[in-house]
Amino acid sequence: MERKLPVVLEEYLNYLNSRKTKPQTAQAYYYDISLYLKYMKSRMNRLEEKDIDSIDISDIDLKLLSKISDVDLISYNNYLDKIRQNGGAAKARKISSLKSFYHFIVYIKRYLDTNPCDQLEMPKIAKKPNKNTGDVSSDDILELIQSIHGKNHLRDKAILLLLLDSSISLQELVHLKLQDFAFEKHEINSSFNDGDAKKFPLKSETKMALQEYIDQERMSTDCNYLFLSQRKSQISVRTVQHLIQTRTEQNPKSRRNISSTVLRNMNI
Repeated sequence: MERKLPVVLEEYLNYLNSRKTKPQTAQAYYYDISLYLKYMKSRMNRLEEKDIDSIDISDIDLKLLSKISDVDLISYNNYLDKIRQNGGAAKARKISSLKSFYHFIVYIKRYLDTNPCDQLEMPKIAKKPNKNTGDVSSDDILELIQSIHGKNHLRDKAILLLLLDSSISLQELVHLKLQDFAFEKHEINSSFNDGDAKKFPLKSETKMALQEYIDQERMSTDCNYLFLSQRKSQISVRTVQHLIQTRTEQNPKSRRNISSTVLRNMNI
């Protein structure tokens, strides 16, 4: 039987298809967002949580979505923890799906003015400590990234997440071009070293941070480098090192020596 979807979810799935998203990825997004919408309909209508899986979401519209607040997101997060008993990895996937969905309806279609996912934190997935990171913990890194604000905050957050997410060097990073970012493939490409192309797979949070920087903050210019300086030219290695130091100093809770090397070797 053909599934009946809310119009906005249908539009989102069509958008994923237009970006040539892998079918299995789009299917995972569909399941995650459907569960989220079922939960929100249940919450708004005070239905029993045990009946969530059988809820019809075909009538969900922008009016309902516009009523969802960060408080509702916290409640959903608790539901995943306590009722669904999702672990860190499962929750991370569901939240990544939500961030992608809200990026589409807020920033691509502009159906909503605010994004309730902005303050939703990714769950921490425990991994073995890395000897190259010294006494810097995953909490220190996450605290640093969440504290970034003000001028160039989208650029700086995208740079830190990219360093954190991949083994890309600073020289490779500053030589990235706009066309090197392959959104639909969840990867970024570098041909800095002797033209030998390297592919760096990206997590959803890093991919969305890069797209937000490009769509909302990157200045319109003839310069084709991905990351730009204040002068609308290629950012330098020294500038990246300086912004990491500055962002660390601006965070009142940071008491660690965080560098690009630490970020590249951090496991989060």
